[in-house]
Order: sequence, then structure tokens, then C-alpha cells
Amino acid sequence: NMMSPERLKALLDAGADITVIDVREKYERDICDIGGEHIPMDVLCESFGVISKEKPTVVYCNSGQRGEAVEHCLKGKGFSNVSNLEGGGSKWREVINPDLPSE
Repeated sequence: NMMSPERLKALLDAGADITVIDVREKYERDICDIGGEHIPMDVLCESFGVISKEKPTVVYCNSGQRGEAVEHCLKGKGFSNVSNLEGGGSKWREVINPDLPSE
């Protein structure tokens, strides 16, 4: 389930009650932070209890590959409304905020 950067931006701008999770490593977030909770992929399995199953959740990494893996993992844990940010942070920078530094 992919979500385009444009759709995510529209939801965030509208104040939608969604959870956005950055699954990248800390050094990647330090370079370019596009928002959301920071729960690196390697500790996400310990963090299921802090993620609401009720709210839509969007996960992202830099390119979309790790986000896709996390999306499948969350769905396997009973999260039904999970999306992966299409193209990750790279595409977000490209289409939403080109002023952000690249990794």
C-alpha cells in the first residue's frame, strides 16, 4: 500500500490524525528530517506497543525499500491501515521540499 508524497502532504496540511514513522537510522534523520516519529527499523519490533492500530500509519525510509519491509511487518502484527511513503524521503525532497539536504 503506497502513499504518494503529495497525498501525505495534503493529509498533514489538513491536520489528519495519522501516525508517520521514520524507520531510518539516526544519522540519516540528522541529515534530513521530514518529520514523524523516529523509530529505526532495527528497534521497531520492540515498539509495537507505542504505535496505535486505530490510526492510519505511514512509514518511510530514504528510498522506500525499508519502509516496504516495515509495512509488511506491521501488517503481520495486526496493523491493517499501514502505508509506505512512495519513494521515501528522496521522493519527498524531490516533489515537496527540494530545499532539504540529501543524504
